[in-house]
Amino acid sequence: MSEAQPMAITAFLTSAVVGLERGVILDGPLSYTWAALAAASGRPLPPIRDDFVAPIPMPFRRWEMGGTWGWCCSKGTEHILKWTAVEVRRKPATDAMAIFTDLAKHHAGLGPTKARNTTLSARIATTIRWDALVTDQAELHRLLAATTNISARHRNGFGQVVKWLVEPSHDTDGWRRRPLPAPGGEMLPVRPPYWHRTTWAPCESPAA
Repeated sequence: MSEAQPMAITAFLTSAVVGLERGVILDGPLSYTWAALAAASGRPLPPIRDDFVAPIPMPFRRWEMGGTWGWCCSKGTEHILKWTAVEVRRKPATDAMAIFTDLAKHHAGLGPTKARNTTLSARIATTIRWDALVTDQAELHRLLAATTNISARHRNGFGQVVKWLVEPSHDTDGWRRRPLPAPGGEMLPVRPPYWHRTTWAPCESPAA
């Protein structure tokens, strides 16, 4: 493994960012990209259990504090032009509905489960910038090139990335602007996959 280099990584966006109000740590979307590329190439992924999830390799230095570890990558700093709201079409859960009936037809256009537009909080951000200690620049560029969106509801086109910029940085501690373990702190995830409870620990968040 090569020596870690402090780098500034910037995503340039062309559509609104939905959700993720607590901020985005770059290893989250990059781990999703890594898993998608591995699956597309036929590489088997370890099964996820309630009590275990295999770590996904990232092109960043690894930090460890009191038995808890993560990747040296900061929470993103967003250049927000304004806050807004977007509407997303919520389709009826017809597959789930089919479990409770043997009828050939089901009227999904009626009642509380019918299709409707759901209003979500969003923000117009032109850029998101991260600081990281990078150990493998080739792998970083490979993952960035395949990461086309930074947003919840990305399947609807939100958080579209039009360009990535990776630059050398002199801020060797910039990656620390992220939740880090602290006794008695708030329970927060510290590494991907951020939704899996085995990756959570008592943490102190950086000042906004």
